[in-house]
Amino acid sequence: MGNKTLRIEQHWVDPNSPTRLDAQELYVLGHMLDHVSYHGTFITSLEVLGALIPILKKKRQNETKIWESLLTLQEQGIIVINEVNNKVFELEFNLDRSKSYDIIPMEFLHYATVEEFPLYCYIYRHQKYNGSCRLSFSKIETLTGKSNRTAQRLIDRCEAIEKESGAYIERDKQEMNQYRLIPSYFKLKTLDGSIEQCGEHSETHSPQDQSQDEFDPSNKVVSFRQKEKEPLLRIDRVK
Repeated sequence: MGNKTLRIEQHWVDPNSPTRLDAQELYVLGHMLDHVSYHGTFITSLEVLGALIPILKKKRQNETKIWESLLTLQEQGIIVINEVNNKVFELEFNLDRSKSYDIIPMEFLHYATVEEFPLYCYIYRHQKYNGSCRLSFSKIETLTGKSNRTAQRLIDRCEAIEKESGAYIERDKQEMNQYRLIPSYFKLKTLDGSIEQCGEHSETHSPQDQSQDEFDPSNKVVSFRQKEKEPLLRIDRVK
């Protein structure tokens, strides 16, 4: 297992969660979390974030996508954008430390595309307990933000994921396919190293059986950095 890991709150990923992040938001946030200071801040610029977060190949378009996610993450109260000068800004992070989270290998993020990252997080959570993850195409569609047909092609072509087709119960009725992450794709010997680091709720309940009650706001505890008020600033454009 690699040395670096990343904490992902389960309500950011679960398709049934009302506070689920879309694939691009989760991808951008994941990259930034590795750079948050002890005080819960990250001083950066679009140029720096553009080099750090590869969404699109063209520099300007990539930076635009990142900025879009920063704004929506701010609207959700996860970050606050404070302008330092016309190019540099400080991000303050309000990360609710819930009881339901996963500690994932940083390699998931480094080897993932935007659409693959939430799939890796979701499959990993279930694979830890059950050896695989049963996943419907409707959930794959929700996780990736792609149409059903595109989502099917995406997961079928993903070299990091092994698929076991569900058995046919009747002529036109099939069990859900099962999916597993392949450790060697991420240059890892095993994916078992983070099991003991998962959240309290995960340690006592298999995620396959968890209900939507898991995402009740009462499950959340004190935030990473408690704010007295909501986002202080919305910057419409960084030059």
